[in-house]
Amino acid sequence: MQHAQILAINAFAPSGMSSQPAAVAKSPSSEQPLYIKVANFPGLYRNTKSGRYYAVKKVHGKRKEHSLDTADRKIAERRFKAWVESLSKVDSEVEKTTLKELIKRFHAVTQGLVQNSQVTNPVLERTITLPH
Repeated sequence: MQHAQILAINAFAPSGMSSQPAAVAKSPSSEQPLYIKVANFPGLYRNTKSGRYYAVKKVHGKRKEHSLDTADRKIAERRFKAWVESLSKVDSEVEKTTLKELIKRFHAVTQGLVQNSQVTNPVLERTITLPH
């Protein structure tokens, strides 16, 4: 049973954070998983080597991962909750941004690009602003 738990832990470890695929996981006596789930706290993982905590949350079907920059569980739990709350907040200024303002920012950012990009940008702008 313990071997099955390690396979499950590796399967749910944050992407890019697993030392090896779950199918290659060794028996508990020969190898320990790199990330383990924290009991009674869904979405919270701990790195077995460094002891640091990581948060994982699905938002609108996309997996979000975040280092909590601590090895203390209580601090990690507080930071996890704050991080999850920040995921649901929408910046009201960004929400009110118009298409005209976005195009203006686009021009400012792409000002120093090569000639080929500067030829392509007006085409992109016309494509975006055309009524569909």
